[in-house]
Amino acid sequence: MRIAGIDIGGTSIKAGIFEDDQLLHKASAKTPFANPDGVVSAIARMIDGWDVQSIGVGTAGSVEFLHDTVCASNLGWTNVKLKSLLEQHLGIPVFVDNDAQAALLAEWKNGACKGAQCALYLTLGTGIGGAMLINGKPFRGRNNLGAEFGHTIVRMNGPKCGCGRRGCFEYYASATGLRRLADGRPVRDIIDAAIAGDPCMSRVFNQYVRDLCIGLNNLIMIFDPEIIVLGGGVSGAGSFLADKCQKELRRIFSRTTDPLLCEIRIATQKNDAGIIGAAMLAPEIKQNR
Repeated sequence: MRIAGIDIGGTSIKAGIFEDDQLLHKASAKTPFANPDGVVSAIARMIDGWDVQSIGVGTAGSVEFLHDTVCASNLGWTNVKLKSLLEQHLGIPVFVDNDAQAALLAEWKNGACKGAQCALYLTLGTGIGGAMLINGKPFRGRNNLGAEFGHTIVRMNGPKCGCGRRGCFEYYASATGLRRLADGRPVRDIIDAAIAGDPCMSRVFNQYVRDLCIGLNNLIMIFDPEIIVLGGGVSGAGSFLADKCQKELRRIFSRTTDPLLCEIRIATQKNDAGIIGAAMLAPEIKQNR
């Protein structure tokens, strides 16, 4: 049976064709902002000719199962019935969930938090996506809208976020937040310069880490996880990012042996985490609905 795993982000759509857990083909396209029909058409083109029997989709934003709606400020979407649109266009079963939930599945199956009982996953991309495992099972909250870590408030009366709130975590700690600190420079350039010891970009990256760890501290205090996994564009900094976060959290916690401190790990599935996890969504969602 061939399954397509689709990862819809604020910048690009990625697709993978899987058969018996083997990745046969990958494709990508630019995300048509605020155009759900354009997204559906792009997905149709990417899987054309591969005889796919079902599709799993991980998308940016909040996915409410009960009303089959997606709300995503980073995509310009409000109450988009993505599952219905895709099924009507493609004529095959479609399963939709948040993109971070999909990526967490990939990392839990064979990645940075394999076998963990309590783990948090953050996608540091255009925004901040979040997902969590509690007692070895995905936790989604009452309406599948839990783990929206990016829209926890870290600074009262801070700048306005795309969601309408002020002072949201993702305003400061997303890849967009990092670029904002560096006057719009590409994330990869910022990271490379900081690693090379450039004084200006080192200051920028250190400020970014401090902002990120404010939010991580709050999540640790609430959930007491074994592991926090960082994915998305900023995670391309690898151990440079993880080590700086670990050091900053030790400073915040004051005692390096504090039992609440957990391990910060970088996602191992990299850019494929979204499509791998999306392809796993069909049986996982059926089981947990």
